[in-house]
Amino acid sequence: MNSEIPAMQIKRDERLKAISFYSIPAAITIFSLLPVYSVRFFSNNDGSGHLYIGYVMRQLIAGNDLFSRYFEFNSFSLPNSTGHWLIALFLGFMPPEMVTKLMLTVTFLAFFISVLFLRHQVTGKSSPVVAALFAGLLSLNWFWFQGGYNQTLAAAGFAFGIALAYRWRENLSPFKASVLSIVVLFVYFSHLVSFVILVAGILVIAAIQKRENAFRSLAYSIAAIIPALPLLFLHIRNGNKNGEPFIPHWRGLDDWYDPMAWLRYFSQSDPFALASRKSLPFIENQSQFFALISPLSLLFIASLLLVLITFFTLRSGKFDPSVSFGKLLPMILFFLVLILAAFVGPGDFGIANGSVLRERFLIGGLTILVAIFDTGSSRLMQGIITAALSLGLIIQTAFLFEFARYTDLQTREFVSVADTLPNGSSLASVIISPGAGKFRCLPATQMTSFMGVNRNVIVWDNYELGHYLFPVIAKTPEDKDFAYRLSSSAVFGPLDRFRSYEENLAILQDTVATKRNRIDYFVVFGNDPEIDSILLKYYDVTSVSPVGEVRVLKRFDF
Repeated sequence: MNSEIPAMQIKRDERLKAISFYSIPAAITIFSLLPVYSVRFFSNNDGSGHLYIGYVMRQLIAGNDLFSRYFEFNSFSLPNSTGHWLIALFLGFMPPEMVTKLMLTVTFLAFFISVLFLRHQVTGKSSPVVAALFAGLLSLNWFWFQGGYNQTLAAAGFAFGIALAYRWRENLSPFKASVLSIVVLFVYFSHLVSFVILVAGILVIAAIQKRENAFRSLAYSIAAIIPALPLLFLHIRNGNKNGEPFIPHWRGLDDWYDPMAWLRYFSQSDPFALASRKSLPFIENQSQFFALISPLSLLFIASLLLVLITFFTLRSGKFDPSVSFGKLLPMILFFLVLILAAFVGPGDFGIANGSVLRERFLIGGLTILVAIFDTGSSRLMQGIITAALSLGLIIQTAFLFEFARYTDLQTREFVSVADTLPNGSSLASVIISPGAGKFRCLPATQMTSFMGVNRNVIVWDNYELGHYLFPVIAKTPEDKDFAYRLSSSAVFGPLDRFRSYEENLAILQDTVATKRNRIDYFVVFGNDPEIDSILLKYYDVTSVSPVGEVRVLKRFDF
């Protein structure tokens, strides 16, 4: 009888681990996504712009004459398009506000599950609570929050691809290489940066292993990567013709030889700040002290402790023999390279080729850390790590709840006047921001795009139409320049990242004086006497939202 007790205890422990392994990620998912579904409209910056492009894609496929006159599909070799095709699919059977929620759900789950799958392949089911908390907090990043669906899908594909490469490193076969190649192509079509680091990770994992396996693994890994290389070549050639040359820029780095300048440079790279780091959810006051418990600070504390514990565990030889130092070596080296790139790498290779590069490296590096960490035997250290990650999740979710109310009210203002836009018309926006704002997301900047979905109207100030990085572009160089000028000068105030107030005012004045025949309606968010003096010479107010924040101005001769 006594001999049966340990066996029963072992089975009970295994059942508890199984419950933790599945129930905790499910609870984190429900908790994190609840704010998105707590309101009717959860709108974000880029997400609304992507919605309109997805709608235009559907119209181009259907042969809509109005959209075909101004827009066309971009090169087939373009990355940054997977999320747009998903949006185009979802718009076929649900309203745009539900498509936004579904895209946020799909992208969150894709990344969250892929990161946990990576850990399972590398270190098994150990530390399921910490792993789930860590992966969940990584999933609530700024790219996901502001509608960077392609980036999030690419990051998910990166984690999944690295998991397969690690699992199959010793026995790659033609079939497995083919599966890996499909994942590589998926990541390529989702986002270029994740594609580059995925390729690097696959090669590192293949090369750093037993010599008798390395050559075969490298050969199959290269074969898996080759199908994407012609696409990359065509994209780079297209970029050199239509954008900036691929030259690295360290924007914001004041002095290469000043350690404090490097510290400031790194501190600017925060992909987890949904709101100002000086703020807390539902608190209006701001303080420098709040930055001490910002999600980035909490992630830094947890990550530093996990790195130190993992290092000493490996050094003492107490790590699980099935995941020995030799097997983990390529993952450790890859983690160090990505973190180094996040600290000292360039911020971009030209703004027209995409930005916030170091933030993407940081997410990639922390994804690898989730796969390799060990929590050690100290309950105190485990408690600190769990508390830091839990607090980070709670803060992020609370910010999402606060933002949900904010964006719902703002979107309702725009929707209330959307029906005044007739079919066949064209529009642009002027967004007047009174201050920097609490959140790193101002839905109003892309709300004309949201208003254009499921309507036969041309939205000119969608920034994607003026770049070569997206699946739909303006048809002529003139239209492309027109869309770029409008989208990059539509925001007045501290939130504008491109030009001063005076420069934007001059562009607006020139636009309405010389090109107003191309804009039938202006949608104006906020009030400014100087802007009104320019617009009201040629446009008349036709409708005002209930609170008065949004006005629709119609051209006199339209």
